[in-house]
Amino acid sequence: MSTTVYIVRHAQSAKDKGSESTRPLSNDGIIASEKLVQYYLDKNIEQVISSPYTRAIQTVEPLAKKLNLNIEIIDDLRECKFVADNQILSDSEVYPLVEKMFADENYSQTGAESFSQCQSRALKTLYTLLDDYQNKNIVLCSHGFLIMSLCNYFDKSYDFESLKNSSKPDLYELIFDDKKLKEITRITSLNI
Repeated sequence: MSTTVYIVRHAQSAKDKGSESTRPLSNDGIIASEKLVQYYLDKNIEQVISSPYTRAIQTVEPLAKKLNLNIEIIDDLRECKFVADNQILSDSEVYPLVEKMFADENYSQTGAESFSQCQSRALKTLYTLLDDYQNKNIVLCSHGFLIMSLCNYFDKSYDFESLKNSSKPDLYELIFDDKKLKEITRITSLNI
């Protein structure tokens, strides 16, 4: 038996509403999250898990409703804290910072979080989930940097360029035998 973890990067959000943790999905993001449900219907999903951020929860809400499952919220699946005040950063502000963080895994701005710190909490959470949901199929929704740091731990080809080229939503399938990764795949056939 194996455990399959489908890791979803949240759908497109509205960067002009709310805070970093409360900004909702955009209209396109809402449509994409509803379309995403179709992919999972034959996957025997037994649990839906999310970052506490609004955009992540909203991305998996349609799936949880369709499968009649509660969403388990895990604080450690939140996005990396890029700056001390955790403000919303534009892509032109965040990508140079993220590139520097990939190049130096211990770099962070004062009061913020480093790549290695983010990766460490993501791994701890993943291994706990592998214990809790052994031999099951689960969906986990989080954020681009956290997801890429997690994938990078297992496969260094998941790097800064991979993050820049990822989409919202984006989907990765990780298959584990106990806690040993057997396979990691970016699902590119979503057509969303």
